[in-house]
Amino acid sequence: MHPQITTQVNLPYHYQIDVPRTARIFFGGNTEEGKYDKNVIREVYGMLTRREMLANAPDTAYKPKVAADWLSSNEEHSYVLCETQHCRIPQERWLDALAKADFSSPVLEWECRFVIT
Repeated sequence: MHPQITTQVNLPYHYQIDVPRTARIFFGGNTEEGKYDKNVIREVYGMLTRREMLANAPDTAYKPKVAADWLSSNEEHSYVLCETQHCRIPQERWLDALAKADFSSPVLEWECRFVIT
């Protein structure tokens, strides 16, 4: 998470543990070609680049056009993809976006197993 987000919100964040999460998987961020597909990620850290990971994501991703509409909705989605180029989440709403996702769900519709050689 970008430092500006953690310094511009009121912490501790009021997180309600008993509220149902409406997104099983959430990705939010920039996916601009050239910025997020550099080999250094793979070579130094042994990880897929952001763009490689998203290229293997399901085609059924919900891609909101307006972040505020998604953030105010209770509609459930198995995978929410907010690419900054198409749907910018205001910094002051990032923790709200994260709070909508169920990062601890034992059953996910998309199970990713990547091997980097």
